[in-house]
Amino acid sequence: LADLSVLTGLDSVDVRANLLTFEDLEPNVGHHFAIDYTPQHPVDADRNVRGYLGDRVVLHVPVGGAANQYQWYKGGLAVPLADRDSLVISPMTRDDAGTYELHVTNTVVPGLVLKSVPIKLRYEQRFAALWLDIGAYHHLYVASGARHENSPHPAGMQYPAILRYSGHLYGKALWVGARNWSDTSGVVHPYRVTRVGPRTHGLDAAFPVLHRSIC
Repeated sequence: LADLSVLTGLDSVDVRANLLTFEDLEPNVGHHFAIDYTPQHPVDADRNVRGYLGDRVVLHVPVGGAANQYQWYKGGLAVPLADRDSLVISPMTRDDAGTYELHVTNTVVPGLVLKSVPIKLRYEQRFAALWLDIGAYHHLYVASGARHENSPHPAGMQYPAILRYSGHLYGKALWVGARNWSDTSGVVHPYRVTRVGPRTHGLDAAFPVLHRSIC
């Protein structure tokens, strides 16, 4: 919006329901003409933000103006000490996910609150997929669609299988290792090893009792 104070014959101006910021309005307040500027449309921003658990996430909404005052809200409640145009969340946890808005007022332009569009912050766990070459296994037909883990398994092999007593519908145990793994409480572990099965007790089964980082 241009500086309208140069228009000496101007009596009043209505700029409501636009996309103006305080940068536009500050030069046009307190002159010989009346100006109606409330309300304005929401300030646009990145509406969907994704952050990895444990990372540093920054929400930023640029709003022009030399006398701005800022306050961030989450779910309709003011975020303590969040009084700048950027909100820094570090480290991010599951509790930080939600809908945020920035409200901006201005000491030169009274009565107007500029609001950002709602910003939805979602969390993601950092992981990488590791693929298993299933050519090392073979599939034996089972009418039920799957074989119980403790049931007998034929020893037969069929190309491209290279292992006996194995198949991708049948398994005794699965060990999984991961880096930067987040548990259900949001705690980030540099290294994590876990397992699925076996459920049988005996000399042929190993059950870990301690997980510890070694590097």
